[in-house]
Amino acid sequence: MKKVCLFAFVLLNMAQAGAQTVTSKLEKAYAVFEKDEQLKFASASLYVINAKTGAVVFDKNSQVGLSPASTQKVITAASAMALLGPEFRYETNFYNALSIQSPAENNLLVIGSGDPSFGSWRYTATKEEQVFKQVANAVKEKNITGFNGSVIVNDFLIDHEGIPNGYNWVDIGNYYGAGHYRLNWRENQYDIAFKTGEKGLSEIASVKPAIPGVVFDNQVTAGKKGSGDNAYIYFKPGSEKMVIRGTVPPNEKAFTISGAVPDPSKFFATQLMEYFNQPSIQLPVKNGYQPKKLNNAETREDDFSIYKLEPVYTHRSPALDSIVYWFMRRSINLYGEALVKTIALHYKQKPSMENGLKFLTDFWKTQGIQDHELNMYDGSGLSPSNRVTTKAQVAVLSFAREQKWFNQYKNAFPEFNGMKMKSGTIADVKGFAGYHTSKNGTEYIFSFLVNNYSGTSSALVQKMYKVLNEIK
Repeated sequence: MKKVCLFAFVLLNMAQAGAQTVTSKLEKAYAVFEKDEQLKFASASLYVINAKTGAVVFDKNSQVGLSPASTQKVITAASAMALLGPEFRYETNFYNALSIQSPAENNLLVIGSGDPSFGSWRYTATKEEQVFKQVANAVKEKNITGFNGSVIVNDFLIDHEGIPNGYNWVDIGNYYGAGHYRLNWRENQYDIAFKTGEKGLSEIASVKPAIPGVVFDNQVTAGKKGSGDNAYIYFKPGSEKMVIRGTVPPNEKAFTISGAVPDPSKFFATQLMEYFNQPSIQLPVKNGYQPKKLNNAETREDDFSIYKLEPVYTHRSPALDSIVYWFMRRSINLYGEALVKTIALHYKQKPSMENGLKFLTDFWKTQGIQDHELNMYDGSGLSPSNRVTTKAQVAVLSFAREQKWFNQYKNAFPEFNGMKMKSGTIADVKGFAGYHTSKNGTEYIFSFLVNNYSGTSSALVQKMYKVLNEIK
């Protein structure tokens, strides 16, 4: 018995010694890091724990709220997995809507649920050609030969503005700042290509897919050779005029940037009708697209009483764990805003960003995360107003590790520097948060955030990696 106790005591001391060694290494590495010229006017925090024991390995400013950029996605993703479940799916429903006042009139009514993956090229079943084919086949199976009314998309339910209040003006016209609506299509993204000469104003070579009704004011000029994409699309929500400013490289035949679709419902309906009008399909829609908000003025719930509805087709999204995979891997901001609003809707609240974030932060309070450790304005981390602590991020990551869905969650994390971690980047902000198992088998959870640094992001990243290498 004494030998067993002695052996256990030795193992415990070895583990503590190992932890102390890693701690001392991190202390030395971080001391060098924070004295770097790039950190002269910056705020930074690093928090590391032992994943199995929860013991703190390193703590620097872990209770200071910092802008997390896209590392905030680890919180949104874990919240969605916990509150919606990894098998949750969105539904987009199609109905043959027969007018009660004019019985001979039939319309194709489309009712979305906020699915951000609808029409996405990332999944086989959501690709636009596949969706169109499934809808057309379902219509024909109902012996419907066309619609002498309109394609109607009910936009009501998801908050009308679509774009979180915290987003920057410079972001909202570009693909990564796309708004989230009740019906979304192709991730609310389109591509615009520019033709440039040696210098001067560029020409718009193409817009794919075409955006119905949108007018482009192109002010993009040719920049320096190798200058890359420095063009931004600006628009006022509700407007169909896009102003494009900045530079793209010279002597390009088709330099492509991506923009945010201002009206996804119209975008989808227009493309669907084009598909219907193909000679091989022939499902004409007499009166084109009609946006309608079919809701009860008092209850603000869906009200389709002016129609007799005949179900035609239901499109189901990929499972939530697949959505989370691309949300994390490709850092798709639209998915984050969708998940926050969906949490509110799932729990019978108006699906606004405010309600979703309130529900999310209330949930994490039950897990011991205090008020203002999660001060969030969106689900993606794009808003520069977001503030979270590294301690809160690590608490979320630690909670996720104990759940049945952890393997799906962890699998969604990209790999940087040989570590499973989500990165985050916005202006003067860089961060990493995730998991790592060292060579000796010790599992660590960490969050590392830097705000208001000087110099280049690429230089800072290498210095952050150098600190994180101490847990390898």
